[in-house]
Amino acid sequence: MSSTKLLTKDDVNKALEKSLSDIFANDRFKDLLKVMANNKSYSLNNSLLIVAQKPTATMTMGYKDWKKLGRQVNAGEKGIRILAPYMKKIDVEKIDPKTKQPIRDEKGNVVTEKRERPIGYFQVSVFDVSQTQGKEIPKIKDFVKFNMQDDDYISKLYKDYKEFLINTKNNVIDERPTEEGVAGYYSRANDEIVISSTENKNDTEKFQVLVHEYAHSLLHHKESDLKDLPRGHKEAQAESVAYVVNQYYGLDTSDSSIGYIAHWSKDIKLAKQALNEVRHVSNAIIDDIDHLQKEKIQSFYKDQNKDYDAAIKHLIEYHGINEKVFDPVNNTETRLQLINKENGYIMSAKLEYNPKTESFYFKTNRNLIEPVSEVAKDGSLAVLNVEKEMDHLKEFKTYSRIPEHFEVQKVKDAYVIQSSNGQDIISKGFTKKEDAIEFQKRAAVAQALHQSTILNIEKNNAELQSDMQEVRTEIEDQINKTVGDYLSSHSKKSFRPIGSSGITIGWTLLKNPNLKTVEDVKAFAEQNKHLPSYKKLQNAIVHEDDKPEKKEKPNEKKVVIEEEYEQIIER
Repeated sequence: MSSTKLLTKDDVNKALEKSLSDIFANDRFKDLLKVMANNKSYSLNNSLLIVAQKPTATMTMGYKDWKKLGRQVNAGEKGIRILAPYMKKIDVEKIDPKTKQPIRDEKGNVVTEKRERPIGYFQVSVFDVSQTQGKEIPKIKDFVKFNMQDDDYISKLYKDYKEFLINTKNNVIDERPTEEGVAGYYSRANDEIVISSTENKNDTEKFQVLVHEYAHSLLHHKESDLKDLPRGHKEAQAESVAYVVNQYYGLDTSDSSIGYIAHWSKDIKLAKQALNEVRHVSNAIIDDIDHLQKEKIQSFYKDQNKDYDAAIKHLIEYHGINEKVFDPVNNTETRLQLINKENGYIMSAKLEYNPKTESFYFKTNRNLIEPVSEVAKDGSLAVLNVEKEMDHLKEFKTYSRIPEHFEVQKVKDAYVIQSSNGQDIISKGFTKKEDAIEFQKRAAVAQALHQSTILNIEKNNAELQSDMQEVRTEIEDQINKTVGDYLSSHSKKSFRPIGSSGITIGWTLLKNPNLKTVEDVKAFAEQNKHLPSYKKLQNAIVHEDDKPEKKEKPNEKKVVIEEEYEQIIER
């Protein structure tokens, strides 16, 4: 949720400087560096806001982004308030990319163009991973941390990083004996980094020194605006960069002393500039080090994405979904009919793309966000049908319906509802066969009613107009059959709704799992007869044997969609 109050840049700067003053006054500078390490994509402003509200935060996202990853914010959790820019297209001078000067027209007037620019900021809420629950989120940082604990691994990384800086960044780096107590230094006069071969115990220490001195070379070289700052200020910057990088990779930072920070507290504006440089440089170093571990990182992601890749492959090869659907730039609607294996509810799920995670996810008509990986073999969801593909509606008449295409089978020590070819299991495992049969019958009712809901949504779809009545009749028959089968299996005699009665009774059964027999539904309708909304239920549950004879014209069937119940499923 965002705040409606728009903050100006001056508002933000004043708040930032106050937060920074509070951090210095309360000796919480290391907390800030830890937040910067754990949330490297955030601006300094937002890092300050996070450390003020939740200094232990390690991974923060908005409510909807967590849902897209299969996690849910815990009830009652208070969001961390950070700033988001309010963007607006405004006229700006068009700049020549070569001369860097404004472009002018024939009359000498400056040419302008519309560009998005931040005109202010508003507050939004994010939540730390510790405030959520759900699917485990593997983090590349944790994977790299694990490898960094291996001496041989970090020894190779130190050598690779040193060679990378020499060959790619054109740095001059030498490893040689130094005076006692000097682990390394950066010579601005020679633009050279020296790593001590005598004062460092191992390559881990050399790696940490290299990060510190490389930070000096980036921040305080001959042409730098920061080169003439006091020594204490420069040391504070380099140590801060080293601290952020070491913290990010889980390396020991206990010996790192941010001893020069007192210099910054005397000049908040200078401290703000210095910290922005720290953030920029530490992120650049982390990106370079990650680049050197590219193969391992790619291997990690490949391993973590096995379920996601398997799910995509299953959707394409088994369910016949066009692979073009999974093109991130494709904006056409593709919608699947899914079943939750735990409780049997049916839902429509649109495939949508999340550019932040570079992956697809399901957005359902039940206002749920589900990861695509959940339709993999061991996921919590199964695909029943493709409802819509690339904006084209699929044939309702060719749907896989649960009573016809799935049956209760014993697999190992459990009973499941499985397709005849054994490819799809649409339920959890049950220890008792009768529980599996009950799940199958209720899921069949839910699926038939769901098709009625979708037909109502698509009632104006041109693709359906030619055979709309035929499709309506077929879906109505399916609803009456599944509702009748369910009630008959629990009752003393058979029962079959007619007309639109099955829709009314079916929704009542799904909302009230304790109702199983015709008598149960009749009693329920009688108990609520004083409520106008239950009048239709009373009429619907009258047994065919109790109804007065009514002559109908051949093939004449009245189909009524119960709006009251349609609204329930839409919510």
